Amino acid sequence: MSDLNIVCLIGRLTKNAELGIAGNNTPYWAFSIATRRSRLADGEWTETPHYFDFRLFGEKWRGLGERLTRGCMVSIQGRLEQDKWERDGRKHSGIRIAADRVRILGKAEQAGPGPEDLPDPAPSEHPGAAETGGEDG
Repeated sequence: MSDLNIVCLIGRLTKNAELGIAGNNTPYWAFSIATRRSRLADGEWTETPHYFDFRLFGEKWRGLGERLTRGCMVSIQGRLEQDKWERDGRKHSGIRIAADRVRILGKAEQAGPGPEDLPDPAPSEHPGAAETGGEDG
């Protein structure tokens, strides 16, 4: 049996997407989204925000950055990836989501639906952990 690593989230961008270049000169867009969890506690509804970091790897996503702006509602499907690095002699690790599919559900100024599908990158276009020297799995 194969392992399963799929993440699906809907939320709003916390700031404009930023263009970066991975260690192997592959362009990527980095961005974060915020989601809210609503729950009833002691007869009152409370909302707890959660923040998630994403990366979109590959040249085909280049036109996306201008459209991923703060407040934009998006649906994202991807997979968890672990980055490992060493700084000042200490080992660190972090989890981010490598996005495979993005759907813009609404611009920052509109609350209603306005779906816009973006292309799915080919699996081979994702360098995964090439930036940190790990292996893509």
